[in-house]
Amino acid sequence: MLIDVEKFFYIRGMDYIPTFKRGERFNDNYYEFVKGLGVELEKEGYIKEYIQNKWMYIFSDLETFEGEETLEWLKAKNHCIYLIDSLVDEKVILGGLKNKIDSKIERFFKIKNVAQTRYSYFPNKPKGGEQIDYIILRVLNSL
Repeated sequence: MLIDVEKFFYIRGMDYIPTFKRGERFNDNYYEFVKGLGVELEKEGYIKEYIQNKWMYIFSDLETFEGEETLEWLKAKNHCIYLIDSLVDEKVILGGLKNKIDSKIERFFKIKNVAQTRYSYFPNKPKGGEQIDYIILRVLNSL
């Protein structure tokens, strides 16, 4: 039997896509990391504007409704995909088919053809992906 939220979306013909869910890496510092990541991405010009409630919501593991929080990714789209994949690899957020990572990237960052874009550079990093690695490392080291 579907839970109420899933039923709500199902009746309206929409896919239920919850926000990103915390992985096992952090207990107490998860939201500090997420906040720091948003600030750094804005500073480096990857996201248009860091709005704390929007950014934190996307990583809150709450239900979503059509038209809610989205962010504008300004640089190469493959960098956004690589960022999210790196967060999964680092166990900051949960990944896998069950967690619909590609659907979440499409939903929250308005990026189409996520799997196709990923496989254009996989198993290597996308060109300039080292900058994403550096941002993640910088935020991790600041905790």
